[in-house]
Amino acid sequence: MNSPEQFRISPEGGTILAGYLISGILFASEVVYPPMVIPALLAFIATTGYAVHILRKHNKDHNS
Repeated sequence: MNSPEQFRISPEGGTILAGYLISGILFASEVVYPPMVIPALLAFIATTGYAVHILRKHNKDHNS
């Protein structure tokens, strides 16, 4: 049996997953309403920027 602790997600990880989920939904709605591609791209770029920031912070904490 797998324990629930194995599947814990940090708050940062949850935020990143939610950001990619939202940008995915916006990309999907772009099929119905083409101008939705702009907020979808912005959400994707913002989430990626946040993920990179968290990874850099995480690496800095481990290296010091």
